[in-house]
Amino acid sequence: MNYEAVIFDIGNVLVEWNPHGIIRRALTSDNPELFADRFFGGRIWRSLNLGEISEAEAKRRHADEDDMRVGEIEAIYREIENSQEPLRETADVLLKLKARGTKAFALSNNIRENVSRLRARYAFFDEFDDIMLSCEVGLLKPDSAIFHLACERWALTPPTTVFIDDHAPNIDAATSLGFQTILFREPAQLNALAF
Repeated sequence: MNYEAVIFDIGNVLVEWNPHGIIRRALTSDNPELFADRFFGGRIWRSLNLGEISEAEAKRRHADEDDMRVGEIEAIYREIENSQEPLRETADVLLKLKARGTKAFALSNNIRENVSRLRARYAFFDEFDDIMLSCEVGLLKPDSAIFHLACERWALTPPTTVFIDDHAPNIDAATSLGFQTILFREPAQLNALAF
C-alpha cells in the first residue's frame, strides 16, 4: 500500500468492543444478544454518540424511557468501561507508524466520557495527531459528511489515506469516497501497511 496517513477506528480496532459480551457480563438476561442490540442500537445510545446528551443524561433516560433499574444501568456502563482492553498488536502498529513519521488519526462513533477514560488509561492514544469523535462533531459513520470533515480538518486526500474499521458499512462508505480501506478482523491484516 502507498499512503501518507492512516485513520483508525477505536472500538474493535484499538480496544475491545463486544456489546453482546458486555450485556452477558453485566446482566442476567434470557436473551443478552437481543438486549444488547436494543440497548446499543437504540435512540438513547445514538443520541449519546451524537453528543446530544451526556452519559449521565443517558443513564437517566434509560431509567425513565427503557424502564431499567439504576443498578442494571450502572452495571452496563461499568462493564463498558472495564471491558475495553487494548488490542496491543494494533497499538504497536500505531507506534510503528508514528516512529516512521506517518500521520495517524482516530475517527470513532463514540462517547466523550468513554474516550476520556480510554485516553487516561492508555498512553498510545497520545500518539495520534488528532482524534475526531462523533459526539464532538454531531455526525456518525458511515455518513459521508464525517469523512469529508475529517479530510478537511486533517488536510487529507482519500486516495493517499488508509481507513481501518471493523464495521463493513463504514468501510463501504470510505471506499466509495476513494479511501484505501482495511476491514479489520485481526491485527495481522495490518501487515498490508508494509512493515
